[in-house]
Amino acid sequence: MLKNVRVFNGRAIGEPTSVVIAGSVIGTDAGDAQAVDGGGGVLVPGFIDAHVHLDGPETLDLLAAHGVTTALDMGTLQSELIASVRECSGTTSIYSAG
Repeated sequence: MLKNVRVFNGRAIGEPTSVVIAGSVIGTDAGDAQAVDGGGGVLVPGFIDAHVHLDGPETLDLLAAHGVTTALDMGTLQSELIASVRECSGTTSIYSAG
């Protein structure tokens, strides 16, 4: 559970609140969840970058480090590269234009 965070809903930043995260689901039942104080910080959804040029798996990690959860590769000529990184977990999800 994240407490003392201000949620950005796409239009505005709300007042400090608590957000419960159970695995990959955002919910309301804190149960015995460990509380982490967000210090009044802003909680934003994952960003989508709709125009990237993938150089390799490290590009996905760099995007993830900046809050990008999904990216669209626009020009990688190496289809093998795209195929190899599509199944990577714990980093940015990649899709391609071709």
